[in-house]
Amino acid sequence: MPAPVLPDSTIPPAANSADRFRTSTAHGRGRSPAIRLLARLSTMWTAAFLIAVIATVIGTATYYERAFGRLAAAQVIYHAWWFQAIWALVALNIFGAAAVRFPWRRRQWGFVVVHVGLLTLMAGFWISSYRLDGMLVVPTGETASTIRGHRDRLTVVENENADARRIGVSFQALPLTTLPSFSRFALSGIFQPEPPGLRRGDPLGVLLSPHPRDRWLRYALLCPPDFPRITVTGSVLWGAPEMALGVGTAEDPPAVKVALRIRPPGQEEHVLPPVFLSEAGERDSDLGIVSVALGRTRSRLLAADLLKPADQLAAERTVVVYSRETAHRVLVASTFPQQVELADDLAIEIVQALERPVFSEDQLTDDPEGVLEPLLVVRVGEGKGEARRWRMAPVFAYHPASLSVLPAKVGAAELRYEHPVLHTGGAGQGVSAVAVLTPDDDVVLHAISRTRGCLPGQRLAAGATTDWSLVQGTAMPMQGIAQVTFLAHARATPQPIVVAGQNAERATRWLEIEAQRGAARGRAWVARSDGGSGSARIALDDGSAVLVRYDPEIYDLIARNGFSVRLERFIERRDPGGTKVAGYESEVVILPVDGQPVSRRISMNEPLTWNGVTLYQTSFEPERDSQGMQIPGRYQASVFTAATDPGRWFKYLGSLILVAGMVLMYILNRRLPVTR
Repeated sequence: MPAPVLPDSTIPPAANSADRFRTSTAHGRGRSPAIRLLARLSTMWTAAFLIAVIATVIGTATYYERAFGRLAAAQVIYHAWWFQAIWALVALNIFGAAAVRFPWRRRQWGFVVVHVGLLTLMAGFWISSYRLDGMLVVPTGETASTIRGHRDRLTVVENENADARRIGVSFQALPLTTLPSFSRFALSGIFQPEPPGLRRGDPLGVLLSPHPRDRWLRYALLCPPDFPRITVTGSVLWGAPEMALGVGTAEDPPAVKVALRIRPPGQEEHVLPPVFLSEAGERDSDLGIVSVALGRTRSRLLAADLLKPADQLAAERTVVVYSRETAHRVLVASTFPQQVELADDLAIEIVQALERPVFSEDQLTDDPEGVLEPLLVVRVGEGKGEARRWRMAPVFAYHPASLSVLPAKVGAAELRYEHPVLHTGGAGQGVSAVAVLTPDDDVVLHAISRTRGCLPGQRLAAGATTDWSLVQGTAMPMQGIAQVTFLAHARATPQPIVVAGQNAERATRWLEIEAQRGAARGRAWVARSDGGSGSARIALDDGSAVLVRYDPEIYDLIARNGFSVRLERFIERRDPGGTKVAGYESEVVILPVDGQPVSRRISMNEPLTWNGVTLYQTSFEPERDSQGMQIPGRYQASVFTAATDPGRWFKYLGSLILVAGMVLMYILNRRLPVTR
């Protein structure tokens, strides 16, 4: 059946090609390559794809912020170049959708105005990304005006003279740390990101440089040619307030890390804080039931004897003298002094042998009521004939820590006291442990228990870790295992800690700074002042020094906005008839520089705006007792978020233009015929 033919009067006037909707791609056909490319980037499909990408990124960023904190998410994601590029493509899409339709017809005016409003809104948000957004902490009854910003500041003083020049530079430290990238975090199910820890490099970023060749580096800033060049070579984003020994370079001394785990009878295991023993720092530490020390020997024979089990030691009192890789064993007599010639150029004289030594009237004597602590007082003679020189050497059986007292002369004799008590123990409680550095660049672990005698020793290579059982046995009232790590080269470095979310912003941030003046160099770690001293002295190779100070960047309300804030009272509101907290308020006094004080109240829903700065009630700092517990109803300070919004008027204008455009679209198109 043939289709009916409509009379001409039923054909809509809008059926002509001029009034029919055409896509952005259609508008670009037959025009220049630039217009065709702009048309392809301005399609609805491109807009939908970009919006989906932004939604995915923002959704993932919420988890990133939960893991690493708000500032980290802002720096790694929201302020990243690629995220800004996505928004630039969105702006290009909005602009192109209107531009490719130029010249515009009357019915398209509303469409164009809507797109202008969207671009104005985006401009307002982009301008607002440079706003002030920091925390203002005001103690009760005090005045505050300084706001800690999100950037850091390094101040460099060229030398230690009172009139020395100084230069300060502001920078963002987060790019110098080990925060995982967005892509690695998003794929964490496949590639597990490591938590932020210690990052070392040379250089990570140049902060100050007199050399034009450094301009391409991220933080390069030209300064006087004779001013020190400052480079960041290491960083710790979240660190403990104090440093500890870590892996160093070839010029650093060796060290031993000891972490003791104790399990009292019937209780859970306790892990004590690790101790670091180094020849350049602490050489011994008392861990309660266990004392540990760092020693050194030049004799391979002595190192091997320290590994012998108790049943291979001498059954009688014996002093062993190690000299030129020879071990001389001398039985201790019952009468003293006892002098023995060991070689043409070596002799010893045993002055005293004490079982329970005590000091009495500046003299060593035996006390029958004292603690069993076998001790030999020995004189060592080295050299031939009239050239022989004598030195005094106390040698304890229970304290191999005496190994750390090496003769200054290379090749001088070393001594060890083998006593029967080392076989049987039974002299009380406690363990004396020593890690002995050997000529073979390893370490021998040797320990003596007062209860059980000599314990099995171990040899540990550089970089290795072992579990060393010091207190053990089913009959023992306590179990104790030391995890020992030998660092062939150790240097004091910050210790990364594991934190998450907003707690991450309260951790101590560290930077390793290298200063260079001419050919002289020096390095030092410095902690940001909110978690450490904030300053460091960098000693250079030529004996001079450079001083640096590391602080968060400070925004001063008095200097920038002409006022400060005094907190009169912090109020905690509770529900009527209940105990649930309903809100927080602060009674404050605004102190203008050129005006009279003004009393105001700031609550969670009623911020205060003064001279362009808006203060929001954010949190509080409670008072705490001597045990660190919060005291109910007493508050130490009120915490405000201080913010400015330089793009506010662009947002208002963009919203107004957007509404006007939608109204205009409705007016101009309300009678537009439907195209078939």
